[in-house]
Amino acid sequence: MEKTQVFIDYYLNKIQEKDFDLGEVRKAMEKENFPEEEIRSVIKRLDNELQRQAFDQVNRSNRINLMGLGLVLIALGLVVTLGTFLGLIPSGNSFILAYGPIFGGLGITVSAYLSKKRNGTARGKFENRKR
Repeated sequence: MEKTQVFIDYYLNKIQEKDFDLGEVRKAMEKENFPEEEIRSVIKRLDNELQRQAFDQVNRSNRINLMGLGLVLIALGLVVTLGTFLGLIPSGNSFILAYGPIFGGLGITVSAYLSKKRNGTARGKFENRKR
């Protein structure tokens, strides 16, 4: 089992490379005469790690997009509010307080930011429990 862990650790570090191939892992383990069950176990663990990294990348992209949307809404609300207050946007003797886009954008931005922390913490607990 110790030899298996060495293979896992080695390939977990190598998994970041662009030309990484799970077939390469299988060939190397077969060459070392590992039992088929251990080979499958290692391949499965490495494949799960590849999938987790792809999922994290998609989530990171979604969080960034949501934060950008939130900031745009905040800016839009502030532009309308300040524009009517300063007279840059004509509104007669009144002005518009666009608190909906401001608070909505703030909520979206904070929610996206906190989801980053929440997902990182939950994943860490899950990985520790799995081992």
